[in-house]
Amino acid sequence: MAKIKKIYETTNTKSCKRLTEVEMEISKSGNNEYLILSTFGSETRKEKGKVSQIIHLNKVTATNLVSVLQKWIED
Repeated sequence: MAKIKKIYETTNTKSCKRLTEVEMEISKSGNNEYLILSTFGSETRKEKGKVSQIIHLNKVTATNLVSVLQKWIED
């Protein structure tokens, strides 16, 4: 589980050796404090249906992410 504390843009990118298609579930924490993004492993994963990554965004970091995404979409 990862709680994102800061979002920033960079021009340095890391190469991706292999891109895997997965499913993502979006939910809210019980107290509505976090948006929770959970990804699930690929179809070839040994433990099918097991969560791979869980990312928690509070409203500040979610707002920052929306801003970055909006700029990317508009480019």
